Amino acid sequence: ESPARRAPGSSRGLCLISTSPSTNGVPFSNAVLWLDPASIVRRFPVITDAVGFAETSLALAPGTTGLQLWAQYVMRNAPQCPAAGV
Repeated sequence: ESPARRAPGSSRGLCLISTSPSTNGVPFSNAVLWLDPASIVRRFPVITDAVGFAETSLALAPGTTGLQLWAQYVMRNAPQCPAAGV
């Protein structure tokens, strides 16, 4: 497993849900946001487990069949993470 694909253990962050992706990526602190910032519809606080994984459940309302959503986790850095910022 590549460390770039896993957040630091016991880190706080957000799961962002949007109705549209960003095709070029949007700079966001020291990360790249691959969601269109104008289309973000939900933000969920998350905490990773001891090995750096997080899971988020999303209940969908009736009548949302065929709705496309995009999600991205953004984690705050912990001391063991090499990047600075978010």
